[in-house]
Amino acid sequence: VDLSYLPDSLHEAAFIAGPTASYSYREFKTYLHYLYIVSEGGGGIQIVDLAGLPNSVTVLSPYVTPLFDRAHTISETSGFLYVNGGNSTLGSKYAGGTTILSLANPIAPFKMGTFAEHYIHDSYTRNDTMFAAGIQGIGLTLLDVRNKSNPQFITTIQYPGAGTHNAWTTDDGDYALTTDEIGSTPKTLKIWDIRDVNTITKIAEWDPRPSDIIHNVIVKGTFAYCAFYKAGLLIADISDVSNPTLAGYYDTFPNSTPEFYNGAWGVYPLLPSGKILVSDMTTGLYVLGFNVQQIGLVRGTVTDQSTGQPAPNAIVRIKETGQTRWTNSLGEFIWGYAGGNYTLTVERTGNQPKVLQTVITPGSVTNLSVSLPIAIPSNHKLYQNYPNPFNPTTRITFDLPRSGTVTLKVYDILGQELRTLVKGFLSVGQHEVEFRGDGLPSGVYIYRVSTPDFSASRRMVIVR
Repeated sequence: VDLSYLPDSLHEAAFIAGPTASYSYREFKTYLHYLYIVSEGGGGIQIVDLAGLPNSVTVLSPYVTPLFDRAHTISETSGFLYVNGGNSTLGSKYAGGTTILSLANPIAPFKMGTFAEHYIHDSYTRNDTMFAAGIQGIGLTLLDVRNKSNPQFITTIQYPGAGTHNAWTTDDGDYALTTDEIGSTPKTLKIWDIRDVNTITKIAEWDPRPSDIIHNVIVKGTFAYCAFYKAGLLIADISDVSNPTLAGYYDTFPNSTPEFYNGAWGVYPLLPSGKILVSDMTTGLYVLGFNVQQIGLVRGTVTDQSTGQPAPNAIVRIKETGQTRWTNSLGEFIWGYAGGNYTLTVERTGNQPKVLQTVITPGSVTNLSVSLPIAIPSNHKLYQNYPNPFNPTTRITFDLPRSGTVTLKVYDILGQELRTLVKGFLSVGQHEVEFRGDGLPSGVYIYRVSTPDFSASRRMVIVR
């Protein structure tokens, strides 16, 4: 596709037929003036000489061997192709590992080595480290590929329910970003501190569209460009890598559908022009622009007005964008967006909500302090403890419409008093008390809250 006609139109410069398959997407990369294409449809690696553009291209002989004819993905770094999935390592321990090909002769790739300890869905290589996405529950494997003929295992980032689809790193190589297409793990952008490969920790998760699935991520500068099924392109500002914020988005698939795997397949923000390419399986190819100077941040702190203490787990809703943020254990949140006026609603259990206006100024940080008044319940109420059953800790919550003297006690099933959790004066509002069942056997217990004009009890169960 010829982009030189922009902004008026896009022109198709050439069409290259490929093998047919029920799952007939294409994955491709370029090196010098050559294009390398793979698919699950077979045919090996199609090689195309692009030197004749914009007038023509030349299809050359494909790379195919008796033990290889299809791949799921392909990547290129410093004149080497990394061929992933499919049957790229047929004859090895796993057929769908990664084969490394030298492009010293671009029209005749030469096999250097393989890694075939597990299936590799996609890979990204930075300098001499390869990041291999083990989508089938493996996680992200780091490999030393200084010796392309003999890749060496470094470590694997494992996490529950992993469906690791692809990975990228920050420009400095200190952090890895992963996406999950399948598995039971949340379909978030996960960010890992890899500065010490012996102690890798997850430092952030970014979930701007909880109902949609992130497919691919590529990092450029301080931004992570993400292709989301059903949500299109979402760009995360990772200048503060532990607090990603939404810097911009473009919805390429605005339709409402229960099908998860419609919409944006890939994103490519690395063109020297700064243009961003997004391929949507349903609606087509998009060429987008992004003005990074328009981004501003809001750093907020939410406190409880009655105590002056930080208010964790408060929900911050942004009216104009439909986004949601949550405060951390210090009552803090961060949010980024284009310059303008925005309406924020801050809510928290036990507090009255507050609506306020804020202004984002491009390229700057707005500091926001929010103090939430205590919510005044209309009636006394004792809630069911949570979790229940429990071992060894649960939480008991109750509402007080008036301040006064309160007791909260725990009894066994015969009515014998075991513990006093609260005894004294409490202010109006909702109160939460932790109960530890240490030293108590499995069984049913009673907890009762009493005031001068109210008394209620509920059952709870300890399971050892």
